[in-house]
Amino acid sequence: MIASLPEDVTSDLASNLKTLVLAMLQQRGGRSFGICSTCRHHDSTGTGGYCRLLEVPLAPADGKKICHEHIEA
Repeated sequence: MIASLPEDVTSDLASNLKTLVLAMLQQRGGRSFGICSTCRHHDSTGTGGYCRLLEVPLAPADGKKICHEHIEA
């Protein structure tokens, strides 16, 4: 869908998304977020994994989702 938009619209969208991400990082005190399976708290135990921080089993698809508690491994 994005590829079908005019170039000026996609350029504005990219700029606004960057502004949003930078504002989110500032609000979080500079703490990043990232993909669940790359987080220090992710354990590949079980069929989908396990979050050691939240102490919950993860479904296979969860490892590909964004983790807001993410800490680089």
